[in-house]
Amino acid sequence: MRNLLAAGFSAVFGVALAVPGVVLALWVGLTVYRMESGFDWIYWALEHSPFTLSATPLVLANQAVQSNALIPTGVLALFLCWIGFSTLRRARDAVRPADESSGGKAKIALKTAAPRVGLALEGSLRLLQDPTPGQVFRLELSCDRTYRPPEGKARTETAFFAEQDVAAVQDAGGWGVPFRFDIPVTAPHTGAAGSPGNEVYGWRLAFYPADGVIAFPSGFALSLGAAPAEELRAAQALETPEQKAAIEEVSQELGRFRDPLLPHEREQLRALSPADLAMAKKVAAMPAKIMTTLLKWFLILFFALPLLAMLLMLAVGALM
Repeated sequence: MRNLLAAGFSAVFGVALAVPGVVLALWVGLTVYRMESGFDWIYWALEHSPFTLSATPLVLANQAVQSNALIPTGVLALFLCWIGFSTLRRARDAVRPADESSGGKAKIALKTAAPRVGLALEGSLRLLQDPTPGQVFRLELSCDRTYRPPEGKARTETAFFAEQDVAAVQDAGGWGVPFRFDIPVTAPHTGAAGSPGNEVYGWRLAFYPADGVIAFPSGFALSLGAAPAEELRAAQALETPEQKAAIEEVSQELGRFRDPLLPHEREQLRALSPADLAMAKKVAAMPAKIMTTLLKWFLILFFALPLLAMLLMLAVGALM
């Protein structure tokens, strides 16, 4: 989906960094090749600077063309160019059509108008640049979980991942890469939230040449809907009574601090061995036990002991 506001902001920010980076890089290269020309340019720039200088332009220009100053200047120029052009690339991607990949390498055509978890994700990538005959591409379908724990910064982990190598084929419409991924009904849908930590799930399909030494993936953001409730109930019906009881216990323990388990989380627990599932129950119950223990000691230290001391003082006063 196009985001003109983000594209405009990224374009302005990218130009503000890329232009000084390119100018600095060209000046460093000129100074290394011909110091006199580099000195003349920096002297002219300092003379016409709108800012108050700490020394005369002649002194600053002499310091700037020294080798111990050129090295950090060159590093700064490369950093500005890298950040600036990366930001400009993000601005370009923000205005691409929804069916065009980042980098503009392919367009996606899905066979299902409304893709969702529980159904096969099937379609084709229409390459916008002709590959070499028989070239193989690696396709990666992933779902990332982004969340923010109470005690730290936002984190991202992979909730689903599948890959396949597919050779490009040519037809009347040009070169394409067909694909088909089977997505389990218990997989998280786009935007699903399972905890109060701003938990979000995002799907992405990326591809790149499988024989490349260095991979530069190009990808599409996908929106997958949730599976119908009856399909989820059918998946849960496969649980044995022991598994169901253990999973419900884990869900209840975790429910003290977050929302109930999502379908893919139940699937992960269902795949555990009986011993690992029992350990998961103990781990899930630990926060509640810790809170209970802390509450007990809090009541003892701040209520029971002061009350007992007060009663003893009253008893001693009455006896005296």
